Amino acid sequence: MIKTDELRVQRLRTHEVRDVYRKYLRNDFPRDERRPLGHIMRMRRLRQYECCGVFYEGRLVCYAFLILSVQGEKRYYMLDYFAVLAELRGSRIGSWFLPQLEQYVRHPDLILVEVEDPNREKDPAKRAVQERRLAFYLKNGLRDTSVRVKTFGVPYRILEIPLSGEKPEASREEICRAYEAFYRLPLKKGVLGRCIRFA
Repeated sequence: MIKTDELRVQRLRTHEVRDVYRKYLRNDFPRDERRPLGHIMRMRRLRQYECCGVFYEGRLVCYAFLILSVQGEKRYYMLDYFAVLAELRGSRIGSWFLPQLEQYVRHPDLILVEVEDPNREKDPAKRAVQERRLAFYLKNGLRDTSVRVKTFGVPYRILEIPLSGEKPEASREEICRAYEAFYRLPLKKGVLGRCIRFA
């Protein structure tokens, strides 16, 4: 039994990012959803990417990788990869971590999560998985921004992790602008408009 009051979160160091990617991330996510490790490391060096780990008794139990886009004085984040180690899923580690994520990234103004839209999926098995994923995020306090987008042909809903303090709720325009900025980082000029379509 995991005792959540004994969980600890820390930013991952360079060698830890490599270890998490090689031992866990490439097994937790299909090949077509994985960024190359070299791409992640390059974005970290450019301060466009942050990686956190949750530890229990010194052992990694959960990880979160986030894209960072700085727009003027605003710092926008999007959850890129998030997973609890396979043998510990269902132990509420993810539910414990999500509301606290903002404490472990640097001064966030917005934290977004893109989730595949189950209402647009025709395959029943895939739709069931997507419905469970969406329900998990909503159950743990994420806000559905009502922004819908098709990115590289995949339909997504955009969710937001509520931030503490007195920061106002982001407008649709700000959310769309932030979302585009995340994809602008790796894409060549002129490609973005063909890859992202807001509903």
